[in-house]
Amino acid sequence: MSLRGKNVIRLYAQNESDSWVFPVLYEDDHFLALDKMTHMAVTHSQLFPERPSLFELIRHAIDSRARWVEKRNINYLGFAYRLDFETSGISLFCKSNEVRQRIGDLLGASQEKREFLCLVHGSPQEETFEVEQCDDDDYDDVVGKVITDSGCRRNVAGRRWHRRMRKRLATLGLKPIRKVIREKFRFGDGDVITAKVAWVYPIGLFGKHGKLNVAEVQRPCPPLLSVKS
Repeated sequence: MSLRGKNVIRLYAQNESDSWVFPVLYEDDHFLALDKMTHMAVTHSQLFPERPSLFELIRHAIDSRARWVEKRNINYLGFAYRLDFETSGISLFCKSNEVRQRIGDLLGASQEKREFLCLVHGSPQEETFEVEQCDDDDYDDVVGKVITDSGCRRNVAGRRWHRRMRKRLATLGLKPIRKVIREKFRFGDGDVITAKVAWVYPIGLFGKHGKLNVAEVQRPCPPLLSVKS
């Protein structure tokens, strides 16, 4: 089964007081792709805890056996990746955990092609150009990946990322501040991980000095668009 067109699904809050309509961009036996609007988190947002997330709305629809769920005989929908709270775009959901794991491996290995529409300052000199993406072996020039979720307003990275960051700062004569914390993180629908340490790094943005607080977990963090952990 492969469905394309202008069909939509309506998702209701648990108290049925509000509802949202999502266009179905693509659907087959394994995937359901929805058009997510801006200012809705894919997963729970601590910045706006009163707002339901897309994942919560879908879970409620499955638990309550909504009409569109029954029609498709859906028992499971797991999100393949997250989008930022302010970002609109394609939210891909998997109809089985096996498919979700496979797509997570694909995204985690950066084997997919991504296209983004961005608002930038100024104009590029060329009509088309390429931006190279560094691989994990290119960390001599780039520290690495850290999850910065604009929906949660929290930052987290793995121990390896922090070691490289501290090493890079040391070459500049800078030293971060170590803090003892207790914060819980969850990547996708994996296990909850408790971070017991955070580092406060000096940063510079547009000529101004600032600080970046990044929690440390005892495993590598997946990229923002990945669920592999």
